[in-house]
Amino acid sequence: MEPYVELSRLVNLERLHKKNLLYSLKATPSEAAALAQRFGVVSIDKLKMEYAIESGHTAYKGYYLTGSLQAEVIQSCVVSLKEVPESVDSRFSFHVVDQRYQDETFHDHEDDDIEFSIEDVVDLGEISAQYLSLSLNPYPRASADSDQLIVDSENSPPSKKPNPFAILKSLKP
Repeated sequence: MEPYVELSRLVNLERLHKKNLLYSLKATPSEAAALAQRFGVVSIDKLKMEYAIESGHTAYKGYYLTGSLQAEVIQSCVVSLKEVPESVDSRFSFHVVDQRYQDETFHDHEDDDIEFSIEDVVDLGEISAQYLSLSLNPYPRASADSDQLIVDSENSPPSKKPNPFAILKSLKP
C-alpha cells in the first residue's frame, strides 16, 4: 500500500524532452488543508510552486531544478495562540539523480540538496511540501505579543510586597 501524500505531483522528467522547461503547480483547497494539518498550522490559503528544470547538468546525467514557492499561511502565535498571517516566498535548488546512484558521493555538489528518482520520476508535490515546511516561521509571534514579554524593572509599578533583599543594602559598609 502506498503511503498517503497530501500533495502529490509525479513528473517523469525524462518524458519532458526539453533541455529547459518551466513547470508550475498549485495546491487544491483540500490538499492545502491536508498540508496545514500535517504541519500543525491553522490554514494554508494559497500554495503555488514553479520549477525550472534543466536536464543533464548534474552528476550521472540527472536534472537540476530551481524552484520558487509562494504561500499564504496562518499560524498560531507561540505566546497568545492568536492567528498570525504570514506570506512565504522561498527560492531553492536541488539535483535529481536516479536512485541507483544513491550510495555514490557527490563531491561536486556537497552544498546542494539531492533528490533521488526512480526511472526519472520525481514527486514535485512532496518536494514542494518539504520546502514549505522548511520555510515556515518556527516561532510565529503576533505583533502585540512581543511587547508583552519585555519587563522594564525601572518603570514597573512598585511592588506591594517588600523586597526580601532590601535588608542587605543596609549591611553594606
